[in-house]
Amino acid sequence: MSREKPANLAELAEISGYNIRKLSRIIHSLSSKGFIQIEKQGNTSRPIALFTDFEILLGKELENELQKGPFT
Repeated sequence: MSREKPANLAELAEISGYNIRKLSRIIHSLSSKGFIQIEKQGNTSRPIALFTDFEILLGKELENELQKGPFT
């Protein structure tokens, strides 16, 4: 999404190969969790990726990050 910058959900469905109904549910779910913004343009919706990189912490590394607290 961030690379192709689809103009609407139909274009993203074509790029991704997903059925547009399933894709719409996925996009709305990710939007509700803050990963994607949906920009309304008349009768269409344009998905915008808010994050493109993720870091997954597991085990001790996650424990260390949680102990640091949010403002350290």
